[in-house]
Amino acid sequence: MTVAISPRVIFLVALTARILASAQLLPANARDFYQYNEPAHIASSVVSGTGYSSPWGNAVAAPTAQQPPVYPYLLTGIFKLAGAYSYLSLCIAVGLNALISALTAVLILQIGKRIFGAPTGVLAAWVWSCWIYEVVVAIRLWESSLSALLLALGLWLLPKLAESLRLWLWLTFGGLAGVAALTNTTLLSVFSFFWVWLWISYRRRALSCKKTLLASVAICGLTVLPWTIRNYETFHRLVPVRDNFGLELWIGNHEGEARLNGDDFQRMVVEYGRLGELRFMDTKRQAALQFIGQHPGSFSRLSAQRFFKFWTAPD
Repeated sequence: MTVAISPRVIFLVALTARILASAQLLPANARDFYQYNEPAHIASSVVSGTGYSSPWGNAVAAPTAQQPPVYPYLLTGIFKLAGAYSYLSLCIAVGLNALISALTAVLILQIGKRIFGAPTGVLAAWVWSCWIYEVVVAIRLWESSLSALLLALGLWLLPKLAESLRLWLWLTFGGLAGVAALTNTTLLSVFSFFWVWLWISYRRRALSCKKTLLASVAICGLTVLPWTIRNYETFHRLVPVRDNFGLELWIGNHEGEARLNGDDFQRMVVEYGRLGELRFMDTKRQAALQFIGQHPGSFSRLSAQRFFKFWTAPD
C-alpha cells in the first residue's frame, strides 16, 4: 500500500509508460512525424533565420500568430541544440513531454488528496499515469502535456491563495496564468474562472482580495503584453495571442467534407500564401459563419458528434 501511494513510484511508472509507448510509436523516419506539425515548422523557421513564421510546410514564409509562442520556442531551443527536424530533436522533445506529463501525475496526487481525500487522489494519479490515451498524447509534439502541467499548478496554488493574501503568491499565480495563456490560449478562460472563484470565496467570508487579485491579473496582462505588441507591430491589428479562430471555426463547419484530406490541405496552404494570414483567417471565419447561419441543424449535429468523439474515441 505504501508503494501505491508514493509520489516517486507514481512518477516513475508514469514516465516509464510514456517512454515505452514512444519506443513503440515513434517512426523510423522523423520527417514523417514532423510533416504536419505546426509548432515544429515554426521552430524550424526561427532556427533558419526567417523568424516566427510558416506554420505549414510548403507555405510562403511570412510572420504568423497561428500558434501561441511558448511551445514553438521550446522546440526552437531543442532544434538549436540537436538540429531542426532531426531524430535526436524528436527524441528530446518527446522525452521532455513524457517528463512533464509524469510530473503532472504527482501534482494530481497532491491535489486529489488535499481536496477529495487520499483514495481519490491516489486513484486519479494512477489513472493519469497508466491511461493509454494520456500516455500516447504525451508523444505528440504539441503543448498538451505542458498545458496540463500548468493547469495542475494553478489548481495546486488555488487553495493557498484562498487562505493567504501574500502578494508574492498572487503575483506568482498571475505570472503562471500569463505563461499558460501563451502556451494554450484556452487556459486563460480557466484562470479567469479561478480569479472569480477567489473573489467570491473572500466575499463570503466578509474579506476583500481586491488589491491582490488586481495585481495578479495585471501580472498576467504584463506577461502577455510583449507578445501582443509583437503581433500588433507585425500585423497592424490587435491580436492578443493568436489569430486562428476563423480557421478553427471553419474546419468541420463548411460545405463538403467535415475534415481536411491531403489535397484539401494543400489547397488551403496555397490560399494562405495568396491571401496572407489575416485575410485568410478572416475569409475562413466568414465562410464558417455563413455555413452556420444557413445550416444551424447541421452545425448542431456536427458539434454534438465532435463532442462525443472527443471524449470517447479521439483520433
